[in-house]
Amino acid sequence: MFNAEVVKLLKNKIDAIKGGYAPIWENHISAYQIEVPSNFGEQLRQVRNRTAHSSIKRSACGTDLSLAKFYEACHPFVYLLYYVGQGMWTVKDIEAYDWKEIEQFDLAIQG
Repeated sequence: MFNAEVVKLLKNKIDAIKGGYAPIWENHISAYQIEVPSNFGEQLRQVRNRTAHSSIKRSACGTDLSLAKFYEACHPFVYLLYYVGQGMWTVKDIEAYDWKEIEQFDLAIQG
């Protein structure tokens, strides 16, 4: 699933550049003409499982996949997933948004 999503996002960036509707600050097309490693999703999951838990046993699990190696091989793909998703999940004017039940809950626990 992660591999397919990254391939789609790379294709969208390339299409936007070729179509002339990419933002002026967009990277050169060559930044997106890269191949996604077939095991990217698996590696992302391994790294996430080792680093998102507080147990030291999880971070040192004796695998060949170090954080440094993962960063060198997969940083562009992780960043692309983060950057594109950020736009969908960011509230531009947080004060103007009607939070309904969330705000009522927040006020209740502060009181």
